[in-house]
Amino acid sequence: MNNDKTWKIKNVMKHKQIQTKYGDMMVWKIALDGQPDPNAWLELVQKLDTPDPEIGQETYGHIEDTKWGLKFKKGQKNDYQRQEKLDERSGSDARIDYIIQMLEELTDRRTTTSQDVTQTPSSVGDDVDLSSIPENNGEPHPADQASAYPESSGSKVDNPFEGV
Repeated sequence: MNNDKTWKIKNVMKHKQIQTKYGDMMVWKIALDGQPDPNAWLELVQKLDTPDPEIGQETYGHIEDTKWGLKFKKGQKNDYQRQEKLDERSGSDARIDYIIQMLEELTDRRTTTSQDVTQTPSSVGDDVDLSSIPENNGEPHPADQASAYPESSGSKVDNPFEGV
């Protein structure tokens, strides 16, 4: 589990622009108040349209020690914003609002997940495995036993369920 927390930027330096599978990004070197190694620079990678980090700014996330050096990974903004709102308010109102917000997000995730999982054939001819559909009380459906019914003579259609 990541130990995301609020950090204060004490120094910042633009390093280089790179291209990733997510698009063009800016690599920043930052130093944070209270980081484990006060002399180390941490690498922060952001999209170009993200506001530049500034000295004195608070940011939310955690420090990772990777084989390429120390990196700062931002935490989810929703968690940070939710905590800010809780800090502004106190008592049971804040807790109730927090619980409601969490339930709404959970409902949104479940709706998204069920939409992703529940897929129906998109066009005629798609292969659909019907073998998992149970038969009628273990008996095959009468339509599957067409040879069991005599051929109809004339224009009258025989009712296979007549006399059942």
